[in-house]
Amino acid sequence: MGHILVLPDDLRAKLNTACADAAAHDQWLAIGIDTVDDMINRIVDDLNTAYPGMSITSIREENKNTVKLQIGSSGNVSMFVGYFENDRGFVDALFFYILPDASNANDFFPAKIMPPLFGIYNNIKDRTKDLHIHYRPVFIINLCTTSRVNNASVKKQMICCEALNFNYYDIFQNEYHDVIGRTDADGNAITKLYSFGELDQLLGEDKQLGPFFIEFDLSASAGEHKKQIKNKLLHYLWSDVHRASYKSEVHLFKEDIGTFKKLYECFEHDTQIFSSAFINTL
Repeated sequence: MGHILVLPDDLRAKLNTACADAAAHDQWLAIGIDTVDDMINRIVDDLNTAYPGMSITSIREENKNTVKLQIGSSGNVSMFVGYFENDRGFVDALFFYILPDASNANDFFPAKIMPPLFGIYNNIKDRTKDLHIHYRPVFIINLCTTSRVNNASVKKQMICCEALNFNYYDIFQNEYHDVIGRTDADGNAITKLYSFGELDQLLGEDKQLGPFFIEFDLSASAGEHKKQIKNKLLHYLWSDVHRASYKSEVHLFKEDIGTFKKLYECFEHDTQIFSSAFINTL
């Protein structure tokens, strides 16, 4: 059975914007794509190669409101979504795209994918009691030109997609190891997770290091280094270490530091932040 890939018409507008950006267009040219039509054809070709069972025979562009109606979503947001239409005119699967703009890639799962799905759930809630399993396959194609290497937010979303059995494809071939960042015993990049035990291990690593990891640029100024410490280390100390110290008699920070804002200000003005009780334990 062949399928028509129905794309939201605003995708072309966003691709036109990306194509007009010199840096983004250079990334396109690097993988043999010159025009917007080239990109759309590549999407079809790559999806057919990666998922031959979908057998895309043609494309059609529709207004996003028409798409929303066809997929049966009653939510307020149905951007970034299209669908695979079978030869009987029914929706067999959903298609999502991640914008070429790098600033939109880090929250693609909660901001671009889940709202339409929740809209569909809301629309079927009176017809079924099972609101947890979506019966249509989900295909996500990433058009972002920037690889999110070791990005903690993207890492979590990749794992969510994996756990929900969503089909993720990166047009620029940025694989999962960009965000998982681990290798197996033979040194090969880990690009898939096969159990919830592996999922738990990876998220555990992310909780310990992900949002707080500091990688200094040795060529940066002392002021830039201090800014990194403020944005990362202080947040870690306040969110994890300081709160844990409530369980002991030795608190990490001075008593007059009761908010993160106060901690931030004291550090900014080179004021002592640690409690004397903590210092005496060193």
